[in-house]
Amino acid sequence: MPDVQPGSPLTPERLMQFAWGYSIPLMIEAALEHHVFDVLDKGPRTLEEISAQTGASARGLGAIMNGLVSFQLLAKDSGQRYALTPESAAFLVSGKPAFQGGIFKHISGQLMPKWMQLSQIVRTGRAAAAVNQEGEGAEFFQQLVEDIFPMSYPAAKALGESLHLGQSNAPIRVLDLAAGSGVWGIALAQQSPRVSVTAVDWAGVLPATRRIAARFGVADRFQMVPGDLLTADFGSGHNIAMLGHILHSEGEQRSR
Repeated sequence: MPDVQPGSPLTPERLMQFAWGYSIPLMIEAALEHHVFDVLDKGPRTLEEISAQTGASARGLGAIMNGLVSFQLLAKDSGQRYALTPESAAFLVSGKPAFQGGIFKHISGQLMPKWMQLSQIVRTGRAAAAVNQEGEGAEFFQQLVEDIFPMSYPAAKALGESLHLGQSNAPIRVLDLAAGSGVWGIALAQQSPRVSVTAVDWAGVLPATRRIAARFGVADRFQMVPGDLLTADFGSGHNIAMLGHILHSEGEQRSR
C-alpha cells in the first residue's frame, strides 16, 4: 500500500508514475543500442561528443539521456557533460563481468509486443505465443538465452561452489535440463575438470548453448542432446540433475 500520512490528500501521482513506467526500459534499450554507456565508460562527454562517437542524432540522444539522468542512470554536470553513475557503470557497460543490459535488448522486439496483447489474453485465457512448443519457442529462446546469461551466472556459480565439486576425485556427470544458455552446467563444469555435462534442449537452442560453453572453455565436456523434455533420451548415470529455469504454461498451449 502507498505510504499516505493521515490527513494528507490522496493524489494520482503513483498511478501517473505507473502510466509512464514503460518508458524507462525503452530508454535503457535505446541507450544500449547506440552504445551510450560504452562511450561514457571512457569518461564524461558532451551531447555533441556522444553524437559524434555513436552516430545517433543529438536531438534523440538528448531526449533519452536527460530521461536517464532523471532516473539516476546517468549524471550531468554544470558543463553539460554526461557521465555514468555507479549503477550504470557496473551493470550497463557491455563487456563488464556484471553486465545486465542483455534483457533490455529484447524489450521492444520480443517482450512488449506480447504484453501489449494482455487484455486479449485475459479475455481468452490463451497465451500470446506458444513458446513452450519447439517451432516458435526455439526461435524465441535462441535470441534470448545468450543475453540473459549474466542474470543467472552469479547464482549458478554459487551453486557450483556449494556442491564442493572440486573436492571430488571421481568423475561427476551433470544433467542440465532445458539448458538454454548452459549457464548452470557451465558454472558447475568450471568447478572441476572432472565434471561433464549433458545439456538437453531443442535443436534450435543448442547452438547457443554450444557457443557459450566454448566461450567459457568447457565445450569439450558438454554433450548436446536435442529434443523435447517429454520425449528426449537423457541417458542415465548422472550424479546431478538440474532444471535451472523453464518457461511453461499449464498445458493448454501444448494441445494447440
